[in-house]
Amino acid sequence: EDITYLDANRWENLISKYLFQLEKFYLQYFASCEKDSQTQIYHGKPNQFISSFWIKRKWIFEVQRDLTSIIYSVRPYKKRWNEYIQDEIKDVSSDLSKSTHLIFVYMCPNEWRNIINVYIKRILCVTQIYHFTISVEKIFVGVLISILDSLQKLQSLKIHCLSFADPKNMNHTDY
Repeated sequence: EDITYLDANRWENLISKYLFQLEKFYLQYFASCEKDSQTQIYHGKPNQFISSFWIKRKWIFEVQRDLTSIIYSVRPYKKRWNEYIQDEIKDVSSDLSKSTHLIFVYMCPNEWRNIINVYIKRILCVTQIYHFTISVEKIFVGVLISILDSLQKLQSLKIHCLSFADPKNMNHTDY
């Protein structure tokens, strides 16, 4: 695993020099979340994928957390649920610099503390998060509040299921 794969300036130079007519660009980088993983933390400048180069092409940055990895990806922009306001369509193409989306597909109930202390801090080293989707079966409200507190620039939130009951094997010092 080479974390420099996420160096947007290197991609920008490569595309500008050799692939200047490229219209669609898809990039994925998988960082392991396994306990014994040696995944490096990104030490480059954060938010590189929101420069004018990427915005002009309408290529956006997303982050997804699944069972075993954090998946960083770049893809062409397409409208999301949060871009529709009542009957009118919100024009977000002018503000793609705030389009970074974090999606949690899986959260192990025994790893609540790691969600913020490890995964979100690691993600925030790469990019600021403006939109957050939690597609897990259930998230405890206390944990959600802690996560939201760490995502200070958040503009939209989509939750699959929220629980107000204290989760098993967890005490109030855990969140």
